[in-house]
Amino acid sequence: MKYALKIIVATQWSVCLILLSLILLLLLSSQSSFFDKYIKFSTYIKSISDQNFILVNYTFKETSITSNIQFGFFGFLIFKLNPYIMASSNLGIQIGSAWFQKKINLRPQHRGVHLVTEEILRQVPELCQFAIGLCHIQILHTSASLALNESWDPDVRDDMEMMLNKIIPEEMPYRHSCEGPDDMPAHVKACFLGSSLSIPITDGKLALGTWQGVWFCEHRNNAGSRKLVITLTGCLRDSTRSPLSPVSPIASTSS
Repeated sequence: MKYALKIIVATQWSVCLILLSLILLLLLSSQSSFFDKYIKFSTYIKSISDQNFILVNYTFKETSITSNIQFGFFGFLIFKLNPYIMASSNLGIQIGSAWFQKKINLRPQHRGVHLVTEEILRQVPELCQFAIGLCHIQILHTSASLALNESWDPDVRDDMEMMLNKIIPEEMPYRHSCEGPDDMPAHVKACFLGSSLSIPITDGKLALGTWQGVWFCEHRNNAGSRKLVITLTGCLRDSTRSPLSPVSPIASTSS
């Protein structure tokens, strides 16, 4: 009985808060000039852990704060302030945030260092929709790695493979040798170079230096296709602007 009373009281408070919020929105909407200039409002029903929530989203257009008020049907109230920053040609700062994630496959490569910037971008055309943000690239393997380096002269990649083999030779008393003599050195090389990259997005393109490109470093002699997870986060481009040209989404900056 005691717990039932608490639930009833909490539910009544939730209903009151919902009604007050709706009244406030009606008052604001009656002031059309204020409403159009400062506030963008949207309401939708969202499912969280099998419980329905009404999400009231106030977006103050000329500030960097989006306030989300979630009213649960079971009396839960959540209030969040989420700062979302975005580059804008008009105000300098705009509000908004978007996330996109995709798993892609790289074609099998022989052992060595390979330039794969274009191969990745061809499989992620959604990058062009972002005005500003970050592109995170994660390789899902422990015997291959990623790096950001020289994109013009292929001799650099050959020299890098030579140096990796000198620094981390196969002729060492490795205990882990059941998958071949190239396996344990591959794990060490992957640790040295790393498994992920974070690259800025500028106006729908990767903000790479003039001579920068994404390296895929294959450390095994006979490996198959390698999997990558691409995560894009940032602010979407203004739909009123002209679309991007169909060229490769790479933005060159000074090296």
